[in-house]
Amino acid sequence: MGVVIVVPDDLNIGSLRDSLRIRGIYFEESTSDRNEIRICCPFCVERGERPDERFRLGINVRTGQAHCFNCGWSSRKGPLMVVRKLKLDPATFSFQSASDKEEEEKKWEFPRELFRLDRHWNDSVWTRRARTYLGARGLSLDMIRRKGVLFTETGKFRYRVVFPVVVKGEIVGLVGRSITEGQEPRYLNTPGLRAIWNIESNPKKIVVLCEGIFKALALEGVFEAMTVGALLGHSITETQIEQLKGVENVILWPDPDPVGLKGMIKVAYKLKPVFNVVLPAQIPVRQADEMEPIEVLRVFKSLRPFSEALKCQYEFKALKRGNK
Repeated sequence: MGVVIVVPDDLNIGSLRDSLRIRGIYFEESTSDRNEIRICCPFCVERGERPDERFRLGINVRTGQAHCFNCGWSSRKGPLMVVRKLKLDPATFSFQSASDKEEEEKKWEFPRELFRLDRHWNDSVWTRRARTYLGARGLSLDMIRRKGVLFTETGKFRYRVVFPVVVKGEIVGLVGRSITEGQEPRYLNTPGLRAIWNIESNPKKIVVLCEGIFKALALEGVFEAMTVGALLGHSITETQIEQLKGVENVILWPDPDPVGLKGMIKVAYKLKPVFNVVLPAQIPVRQADEMEPIEVLRVFKSLRPFSEALKCQYEFKALKRGNK
């Protein structure tokens, strides 16, 4: 019989590093946040991905949040889930009394060092590099201005272009994307509320939803008559569903990888009772921001109402692509 390790829910992961060392499990320190470490994700294989050998699972030892940039696994009880998965010895940990609810209710502060990229004309090496990076991703100066893209050379978001997430005129979060090679994680989000990026107070009757911001920008360039939003992940929250109030038709645009395909099926199930949900029957083979407009339109023409047959098609494709 195997040893059962019971780990309390109020685990404090202040000594997670020591426990990993004791077990001989390698980890890397984050270069941008002293409270964050990275390990090879133990969840990738069971989620249909190849074994992680690049330390893609980030664990924040202060907030408790964790996210894998390979398989997409994430949790607000990340350290606890990792401890259980790796069967680490809980005796090496101390405990805390703060509840998860209290952690979630903590408000984040807007970083003062961030500035509007379209208004900052000091022509430093980094601001020029940021504009060059965005230009290569298809963003014109007008789009940078309209989306309120931010940038900074200092602080937690340094060397990242930052997109504000706005709900009812209020910035509720930030999404930063590194513009330098080797800076991990590539995407850095503020904790707390997860809302849809690029959804106005009164969205159009047809809304296209995809996972990431650059994908949403690429699709917006093709579907000018529609609202295109980014879920900032492969799942949907109740807050995000509330943002869709007044929308009639929701088009779900999946990422081509197994996690993205399975994720959109789950999103479709949550939205189907309230909205007319459609997905492309011709499943994309490339990311939306890597496709030419003619490819996007070709996939768009294959849109079908969400059904069990379409669900099976997506699950089969996810399985097939996961075995490659």
